[in-house]
Amino acid sequence: MAAVDPVLEQITTGREALGLRDGELTHAGPPIEPARMAQPMRRALAGAAVLEGWAADLEHGLGLLDAGELRVGSNHDHGAVAPMAGVISPSMPVAVVSGAVTNLCEGVGRALRFGAWGDDVAARLRWLATDLAPAIEQALPDDGLRLAPLIAGATACGDDLHQRNVAGTALLGLALAGLPAPCDAFLAATPQFFLNLAMASAKAATDAAREVEGAAVVVAIARNGVDVGIQVAGTGRRWFTAPAPIPVGHYVEGYSVADACPDLGDSAIVETYGLGGYLAATSPQVLAYLEAPPDTASEARRRATVAVATHPIVPGAPLALDARAIVDHDLAPRIFTGIAHRDGVPGQIGAGITEAPLAAFRDAVAQLP
Repeated sequence: MAAVDPVLEQITTGREALGLRDGELTHAGPPIEPARMAQPMRRALAGAAVLEGWAADLEHGLGLLDAGELRVGSNHDHGAVAPMAGVISPSMPVAVVSGAVTNLCEGVGRALRFGAWGDDVAARLRWLATDLAPAIEQALPDDGLRLAPLIAGATACGDDLHQRNVAGTALLGLALAGLPAPCDAFLAATPQFFLNLAMASAKAATDAAREVEGAAVVVAIARNGVDVGIQVAGTGRRWFTAPAPIPVGHYVEGYSVADACPDLGDSAIVETYGLGGYLAATSPQVLAYLEAPPDTASEARRRATVAVATHPIVPGAPLALDARAIVDHDLAPRIFTGIAHRDGVPGQIGAGITEAPLAAFRDAVAQLP
């Protein structure tokens, strides 16, 4: 994991990077049957079917999903990660970071990743494919863009690389010199744009630890709005799940915890990589926004005791979370997260903090030799 030097290699499509075929979509979290899916994920999958031209409208897309005419699977099981609902379709632009795949951030406001759908959402997704993706691909150096310097610089400026990516996005914009003005303006107006690249960097690193016999290192934490699933190195591709909690934190005026969907998205891969919630002590603006008390250096050190190494890019951050230590010390990973409305229609209604349930880690540890 420490040896992985994440490089943004190319911008391509879900069809090319993941081998997605017509009628095939991927989503965040562990695998889940359509009948059990949270509404934001159901709407995002149906919206993607409309975007691809497989469905006439959202209701038609939902009908295809329920009839089993859309083949759906977990992003992680396809070598990918994506925030919130995390839907990737064949024609969507994706970034490839040292072999790991992620989609591109849609920007602020109503977005497919929160389950929102309409002409505005579709238009932005099409612009990503026709304008932004080719521009970024053209701006990349021939040998790709190393992301470690951006990660190090962003965290030094107070980013945790999950809830806050202001500096990371700014540094990315500087690295992609010569972007057309509309694309440059989009990055400037989308402070979370770097999140997806941070997630793919984390995925590339944690995947390097997969299938090490007997190893208790956590290689995935992912949520689908119903279940939280984890994977550990020594148990192959098996998912261990527990019910997804509802985040606690900051809600947009007019909404409350009663409106929230349980935790959703692949973005906890950032915490799996030792960043995100593990950097709370050095990212005070995040805790203030999430209406949480300030963290202390001693608390950060206590939480990091579940790791077996120190981070190669971010000084002081942990690397390689040990599922056995998580269970033994009763120290569930703290996760920063966005909050989607349970119905999916309004999109994002807040941001908060949650913890990966210890029950999933206990089940995984029980299967290790």
